[in-house]
Amino acid sequence: MAKEKEAEGAESQEKKTEEKPPKKPGEMSLMKMLIMVGGTVVVLFILLIVVYMVVIKPDLQKMSVNGEGKTQTEEMKQEKDEDFNPEEIKKEENERFMSTGRITTNPSMSTQFVVVDLGLDFYVNEEQMKEIKKEKPEESPLMLRPLSSVKGEVNNLLGSMTVQELQSIRRDTLQSMINAKLVKVFLANKMVLKEAILQEFIIQ
Repeated sequence: MAKEKEAEGAESQEKKTEEKPPKKPGEMSLMKMLIMVGGTVVVLFILLIVVYMVVIKPDLQKMSVNGEGKTQTEEMKQEKDEDFNPEEIKKEENERFMSTGRITTNPSMSTQFVVVDLGLDFYVNEEQMKEIKKEKPEESPLMLRPLSSVKGEVNNLLGSMTVQELQSIRRDTLQSMINAKLVKVFLANKMVLKEAILQEFIIQ
C-alpha cells in the first residue's frame, strides 16, 4: 500500500515537471531586459551631457544676456557708438566740402531722366581728419562708402517720385528732403552732415 502511494507521488511529481513549458532559445529574462534598457538610458544621458558641455554651453556663454536684456555684443557696439559725439566734431578744422558729381536716375513710371549734383558740407571726426583732407576729400578711400550710400539714397528718393511730382516740387523742399535722408548716412559713418546743397537739378 505504501509502495503504491510512493509510486503515485513520484508520478504526480513527474507530471508537474513535464507541465513547465521549456524556455525558448531567443527568450530573454525580464532582468536582462531591464539591464539593457537602463544601460541605454545611461549612455544617452552621458551623450547629452557631452553635447551640452561641448556645443551648447559655449554658445550660451557668448550670447549671455545682461540685466537690461542686451547681449554682450550689443553692449560693446553701444559703448563704441557712445565714443562718437556728433557735437564735439562740429569745428571749423573738421569741416570738409565736396561735390557728388552728377547723379542720374529714372523717375517713377517714366523713361525720362532726372539729374542732380549735390554739394556736401560736412564734419569728420578726429581720426578721419588725417585721411580726409580739406583739399579734394572725395579722393580719400574713407569717402568711398559714404559717397556710395549718398548716391544710393538720392537715387531711391528721386526714383520714388513721378516726373509730375519732381516738376511741381519746390527746390528748397526737395533739398530739405535730401538732407533728411543723408543725415543718417553721415552719422552711420561717424560724420556729421552740415548741409546738402542742390547745385544742379535737371529733368530730361
